[in-house]
Amino acid sequence: MSFGNLITTTAASISSGGTINGSLTIDGDLTVNGDGSGNYDEIVNGNLAISSTNKLVLGGDGSDTYLQESSADVLDIYVGGANMIKLTESTTDTVTVTGALTVGSDGSGHDVIFYSDTAGDNFTWDSSAEKLTITGTNGATALDVADGNLVVADNVDIEGDIDVNGTANLDAVDIDGAVDMASTLAVGGTSLLTGRVGVITAGDLGVGVHIRSADSGADVSVHGDELVIEGSGASGLTILSGTSSQGDIYFGDSGDNDIGQIYYDHSANTMAFITNAAAGQMYLDSSGQLKITKDTDAEFVSLVLVNQSDAASTAGIVSQRFDLEDTGGNAVDSGKILVGKEASFTATASTQDSYMALHTSLNGTLAEKMRITSAGSVGI
Repeated sequence: MSFGNLITTTAASISSGGTINGSLTIDGDLTVNGDGSGNYDEIVNGNLAISSTNKLVLGGDGSDTYLQESSADVLDIYVGGANMIKLTESTTDTVTVTGALTVGSDGSGHDVIFYSDTAGDNFTWDSSAEKLTITGTNGATALDVADGNLVVADNVDIEGDIDVNGTANLDAVDIDGAVDMASTLAVGGTSLLTGRVGVITAGDLGVGVHIRSADSGADVSVHGDELVIEGSGASGLTILSGTSSQGDIYFGDSGDNDIGQIYYDHSANTMAFITNAAAGQMYLDSSGQLKITKDTDAEFVSLVLVNQSDAASTAGIVSQRFDLEDTGGNAVDSGKILVGKEASFTATASTQDSYMALHTSLNGTLAEKMRITSAGSVGI
């Protein structure tokens, strides 16, 4: 055995077999050639110290695969001249891998677990179950894709909440397949759905939302296809309001967002129909009377149609009542035109005789002032 440039040995013993007991200091290179059998030809029982920035070179094909302490408490592993792994000791120990990292081999994998600073939180790849699990205990963000797309080719099973935080441009969520949710979908911000949306069953009518409990066999007009409600039996839309509030349907355009209205007032149990944004043009009161009004120059004009006709009774009448408004804003019965039967009507024309009566108000009391009989006689 030859030792070139041997400078100092302390308590060194060199005997057959190449054993050194004690410390060996070598200034320069040390080359160890084993027989390649893997039988541990070179054994170091103790510490092997290499001065800072010097290298422990592995392999016989050059000096590009080695271990090196590149700086204080930093160990670099070079393979083929590339710094593949960097181990750094600090308050937050780090491992930097500059190349590909492979755990296991094809068909023979291993579990990989990443722990967080919070007890119970981890990121686990289970090789046998072929499942990636993110476990969180404090409600913080578990998976955050800061840039780029998250692509899942198979099904995604989410047992908790999905929180999509958009920026000013709103991050897009593009779902090309079906979404099956057994729980509630809550959207806190603006949501853009560019295709037809089916509710209950797949939508096939209209261009917007199609709520379909069953197929009616009907089609939809292009003038009313943004919202379609469909069922094979009775179908409907419900607006629920407070007992002292209104339920409203508004019609608007670029010039006025409430130019037309239909509303039900639950406090008075009346329904109103409004055009040209004018209040109370036509409404049904709580007794079922239809009133048509127009408020112009502080005047209140009301037309009330009351149909009490009964073919078998002479008491049946049809009347039009006219109301005027007093200074307190109250409608006052001020006039009426009444048509009544002079006898019971049958299918024979000779029995169909009627009269017309005119009523006016005196001292707030509405009473008949003139009557025209079927014969044309006028009574005052």
